Amino acid sequence: MPTAGKLVAALLFAAVGYGAAVAFIPELPEGTQVKIFPEINAVIGMLVGWWVMGSQVGNPLLAAARRGLGTSVYLLFWADFVFSMRDMVINSTKFVYPTPTKAVLGFFDNMVAFFLMSLTPAVLTILVVGGLSAGIAAELAHRKWR
Repeated sequence: MPTAGKLVAALLFAAVGYGAAVAFIPELPEGTQVKIFPEINAVIGMLVGWWVMGSQVGNPLLAAARRGLGTSVYLLFWADFVFSMRDMVINSTKFVYPTPTKAVLGFFDNMVAFFLMSLTPAVLTILVVGGLSAGIAAELAHRKWR
């Protein structure tokens, strides 16, 4: 059911996802195509904000801040998952992997590589500060517009 808390969480986590993606772009290898990379991360942030943070509003502000931080972790995981899967599919169509097992291992290698690349001060600051702020804002919106 749509609520103000879910809407605010979705919009703010879309902004967090977009900002984290823009901060992440310099970490990508030279020549990587990033045409709609921030927009895809914004959609992932919106979905995670709606489903994860939006479903957990209605608690004290400290709990909302904690859940906002947890939602940022979900955002990082799902963005990592989506783009690792994308790379695995692209590499599979180019016959980079000789067996399906190598493709699955390549997927996990990509996940680890993207995660390690995302451990920069800029990306982590956006995820932490944005997650805390978005969690509190979603809780306040829920309280104001029940």
